[in-house]
Amino acid sequence: MKLAKAAITAGLIAVASAGTANAAIMYVDGGKWYVGYSTSSVWSNYWHPDVNHGSSVVNTETGFKIWSGCVAPGDTSYASQVQDPEVLQEGYYKFC
Repeated sequence: MKLAKAAITAGLIAVASAGTANAAIMYVDGGKWYVGYSTSSVWSNYWHPDVNHGSSVVNTETGFKIWSGCVAPGDTSYASQVQDPEVLQEGYYKFC
């Protein structure tokens, strides 16, 4: 099982954009991974054309995890949770 992660809380994401949302788009493992945060939420979404896959967001302090479930090739997996500016939240994608 392939599993990758990105830190997605204030200042730790790979690419920051103007405005209230900060996001990164990464082309990894043959798919497109979109992770980011705004003032209200954090998200991890992944698209892959050829394999079943899913994404999740985890609060590293509480262990609370939102999992998209496994989705079919060509579909996008969506996971998000409420932004906690005091805690590191990590985004993941995996093949399933």
